[in-house]
Amino acid sequence: GGGRTEGLVRIGHGSHSQSSGSTSSKSVSVSSSVSNSISNVSGSQGGNLNAAAASAAATRRFIANCTRKLEALLVHVDVVGGGGADGSAGSSNPNLNPNTSNKPSSANQVHPASSGLKPTTKFLPSLESRLTHSQKRTILLNLGLLYLSSGRVAFAKEVGASVRAEDEASKNAKRRLDDAPVLLQASALAAEGRVVEADRLLDDFITSSSSTSPLPSSVSSNTLRPRLLRAQLLLERGEGVAALAILEEVASMEPASIAHSNALLASRIGILETLGETAKTEALLTASLTGGGEKDKKEKEKRRNETEIPPPPPIVRAWCVSRLALLRLREGRPDLALRLIADVDKKEGMRNGQGTNDGKNSKNTNGSKNAMGMTNNKATKEQETAALLAATPLGAAVLAKVTRATVLRDPEAAAGLMAAAGSAARVPGTPVMSIDLLESSSATVSDSAASRIAGTKRNAMEIDGEGGAGGVTAAAGAAAAAKKAKRHRKPRYPKGYDPALPNGGISAPDPERWLPKWERASFKKRQARRGQRARDAAGVKGSQGAGKVDESLDKSKEAAAPAAAAAKTVAPKGGPSLPTRKGKGRK
Repeated sequence: GGGRTEGLVRIGHGSHSQSSGSTSSKSVSVSSSVSNSISNVSGSQGGNLNAAAASAAATRRFIANCTRKLEALLVHVDVVGGGGADGSAGSSNPNLNPNTSNKPSSANQVHPASSGLKPTTKFLPSLESRLTHSQKRTILLNLGLLYLSSGRVAFAKEVGASVRAEDEASKNAKRRLDDAPVLLQASALAAEGRVVEADRLLDDFITSSSSTSPLPSSVSSNTLRPRLLRAQLLLERGEGVAALAILEEVASMEPASIAHSNALLASRIGILETLGETAKTEALLTASLTGGGEKDKKEKEKRRNETEIPPPPPIVRAWCVSRLALLRLREGRPDLALRLIADVDKKEGMRNGQGTNDGKNSKNTNGSKNAMGMTNNKATKEQETAALLAATPLGAAVLAKVTRATVLRDPEAAAGLMAAAGSAARVPGTPVMSIDLLESSSATVSDSAASRIAGTKRNAMEIDGEGGAGGVTAAAGAAAAAKKAKRHRKPRYPKGYDPALPNGGISAPDPERWLPKWERASFKKRQARRGQRARDAAGVKGSQGAGKVDESLDKSKEAAAPAAAAAKTVAPKGGPSLPTRKGKGRK
């Protein structure tokens, strides 16, 4: 977006304590954690959805925490009463305080920073003298960036406008030309969907900066980021031609680091391919490879030497060759693509001081290896460039297409390209695929069946026994197989366990083992037997032998006993029959 990520400020909890002096580095420290967290949100689309949601929630909490810390340094306005957090009457900003009324507030009224208060762009009186102007400006810009990241676009736009107004009123020319507030305002407008106003704002800033800057517009670095943001907004609106014109202006800027930017070149190529400008795309790629005319080439070399910028790396040249070869293949000209590979290899060989393959003007005629690891007396021009292209995924794909297109016209050249691509793409130490073994096996059969078909126990990825940097000896393979073999230990079973029997020969567990002991059936049987034994101990069972006969067992005397008892009964004396008293004084 439009925030400046290199100046992010993080304020500690004790930054506005009662200590005196200027603000130290302990209270204000530069950190880029906010921008990293914000970028992680946009890059967490793939992968596990739960992990992405958790990461997004953590990022939102982090942004909210940083926002609260920065807002604690500012004056807050009461929406209802209009009183400030420092006892002031509040801010006159209508956007930050839309419902401000004329209700008077107490002079000693202090409001904490809460949801009912609106922050302003003014710092607390305790921090006003302790923070420098640049520190205040950085804090406000980062607060605006946090507002923009959390969706509070109105606050972000207001902070950007406030900082820009202070910069325009400043006497410092460098501060007046700073693009950070404009980028913040333009990003806020774009977030609201007002892309036309954002583009107009950036255009006005670029025009004013070019007219007021003491340097020419081509070297005015403060207009670089507004130009790039404007190109991005134009691309989002579908205006590729206007965006391409802006990028061409950026490419013509004097700093060589901008003119030779790989990202700028790739963006221009992508826009031209989208617009269908084949001729311009081919011309731009050719100019990137050849360096333009002799005059332009000398000027670029002089400028590169003055600015100490190294030449483009081989990976960039390989990318340009890949795009140009793919463009010619789309046009149905595979012969031109093959010729391009040969021409580029010739230029690369002369640039490295190797000459051509015929041995003339060559500094290396003894078959030594060049930068691509291939010998000059064996490698052709196409093979050397093929090895260069195979180092990138795009180059390998384009090389395969070129080989497939030229195999019928020039089989020898196609074979050389494939050989060079295979040797360059192979990583030292990796196994070589056996084509015969793959043809004899099938994807539908098992590994054992494939081994029987091939007559060997080796897998489809056969180990190369040639030795050297890319080969692995048979002894090393056998040692690796022996190392992978695991020792089988005899299993140890519990006592009485027999694996041959069902359930190990152990009886099934008691289903009532989870019940209390007194509720189990076995315990109830035990209680019944215990009661029977008690009853048996109380009574007499069986014959007792020839002992004395108890007279109480004589049934013949039972009839006379009631008559004798009735005769002995004496009539009671007069008076009621009362129970006997248990003791003295007791009732």
